[in-house]
Amino acid sequence: MLTEKEQQKLELKTVREKKIIVNLSEADCDRLYNLCGEHGLTVSGLLECFIGNLVRGTKSCDSAAEDVAGLWMERCRVAMRSEKNGRTFLQHLLEGAEAERFCQVLEFIEDTETDLAKYEKSPELFKNHAVEQLKEMYAYWKKEYRQYVNEYMKMYPKADIETEIAVVKTWYADKEAFRKS
Repeated sequence: MLTEKEQQKLELKTVREKKIIVNLSEADCDRLYNLCGEHGLTVSGLLECFIGNLVRGTKSCDSAAEDVAGLWMERCRVAMRSEKNGRTFLQHLLEGAEAERFCQVLEFIEDTETDLAKYEKSPELFKNHAVEQLKEMYAYWKKEYRQYVNEYMKMYPKADIETEIAVVKTWYADKEAFRKS
C-alpha cells in the first residue's frame, strides 16, 4: 500500500494538459483575470488548485481549502436537486457508481438497434445465429436499462426520465471527450 505522498508522486507523473471550455461573459473574464492577477496566479493555476481542492486530488492546497471547496460543491449539489425529484438521475447513478455502466448499456442498445435495422433491410448480410445473438443481447441490455430506470422512477415517480437520461448522456459524452483531450 502506498503512502499518501507516494500516491501523489505517482499521480503527478500523469499530469498533462487538458482542455476545458468555459462559457463566460467578457466582464466575468476581466474579473477573473484581475482577481488572479491580484493574487499572482494564472487562471489555469487557480483552476488547477481549486479543482485539486474540490476533488481532494493531486494538486490540492491543504485540507482546510478542501473542506471549503467541498462545502461549496455541496451547496451547488443542493441547488441541482429538482423540487419534485430530490435528486437527479445522474446523481442517483453516480452514488451507486453506475453512471458509466448505464451509458455503456445505452450505447449497446443503440448499436444493436442499428445492426437489427440493417438486418431488416438486408437479411442476407447476416447469419441466422448472429441475428439471434443480437436479439438476445438486445433483450439483456434492455432489461438492464429498465432496471436502472425503474429503480429511479420508484423513488421519483414524477421525474421526466427522458430529460434525466439526456443529462446523463451529455455528462458521459463530456467526460469521454475530456478523457481524450
